[in-house]
Amino acid sequence: MHRRYWLDPSLLQHDWLRGRDWIQGRNQESWEMAQRQGKESWMRTQKRIAESNCQVEWDQNLFDCMSAAMNSVDWKKFQSISGNRPWTLVHGDFHPGNIMWVFEPQGYPLMLDWEMVGLGNGAQDLSQYLISHANPDLRREIEEDLLRLYYDVLVDQTLPGNPELSPGTYSYDQCKHDYVEGGARRWIWLLAILCEMCPDSMNQYFADQTAAFLRDHGLHKGNIGMPQV
Repeated sequence: MHRRYWLDPSLLQHDWLRGRDWIQGRNQESWEMAQRQGKESWMRTQKRIAESNCQVEWDQNLFDCMSAAMNSVDWKKFQSISGNRPWTLVHGDFHPGNIMWVFEPQGYPLMLDWEMVGLGNGAQDLSQYLISHANPDLRREIEEDLLRLYYDVLVDQTLPGNPELSPGTYSYDQCKHDYVEGGARRWIWLLAILCEMCPDSMNQYFADQTAAFLRDHGLHKGNIGMPQV
């Protein structure tokens, strides 16, 4: 899917695709509203922590990254960064609960729940999935091989899609950068929102998963980007 719709201009006509306006420098208000939702939720969670009303044991680096990311939100900076990044059609909520497997001689997966479908960082779908549903030890074991397989399919010019997408126009290093940054920034926003939606026991799991990903990829308050909404 990511290869098929890579920089496909026909997608820009669909106003229901999340992020369509944002990557074109439009609808600043809705972007800031989504960012504000995450920041305000995180501020309320910080208040709960200070009052000892939050049972989540926060990894210090994750806590610092959450705060730094929320405080770095800036529309103009987002535009300067996103203007130089490729985009494609993304699921936006990619996890095992949104996948069914069709059992036929040559089985294949079906993706469900397209509520968050939009235009954005393709590799983020993969890292978002692994952060939420892969034990950190398993993720570390398979991460590089899985990302390499994803990349090889993405730039395979024998497959349908943008003929200009190739190793020469999108390198593996760029793909890995997008994978790491996309997953980290997305989960920082999601975690802030989930802190007010889910019980602390569930939030502890997601916090630990995110903290491990940040630590494994050398992300800290000095190099974390703004949340990915």
